[in-house]
Amino acid sequence: MELDPEYLLAAQTLADLTNVRLPETYYRFGLAKCWSCTDNCWNCPDKGSFGCHGCKGKHTNHRKILVFDWPLGAPETPEPRPITLALNPLAGLLNTCPYCSAMQGPHRLHHCKYGPFFHAKLARLNTQESFVEDINLLAASARQRGIIA
Repeated sequence: MELDPEYLLAAQTLADLTNVRLPETYYRFGLAKCWSCTDNCWNCPDKGSFGCHGCKGKHTNHRKILVFDWPLGAPETPEPRPITLALNPLAGLLNTCPYCSAMQGPHRLHHCKYGPFFHAKLARLNTQESFVEDINLLAASARQRGIIA
């Protein structure tokens, strides 16, 4: 089985735009829309004091970003640049937006229906076979959410 080429192209385009190396193993990469920054967020009627979270990503002007997940057990050091150590030590590692540095919380990424990891039931095993299966599940999720055609 090989990686979904359309998903891989969309992810590589975002990686190139944000100067992030796309992982070939271990880290799973999802396509998301930053909850905080947009290309023109001032037009969003749902803009709150913490960004454009009210519209739940329905507006097309939200910036697309790469977010990452990893097999069970957090890595000791984050590899892709948008993963940083959280300010709260209980939160561990968090994805951050490469444009505005807003933390992309695990609840939004995994438990909200607009999150890239919500529909994809990832195996999250540290094997190459599991990596390919998980990436293809994320591709299907991205299509379902309208992130890619």
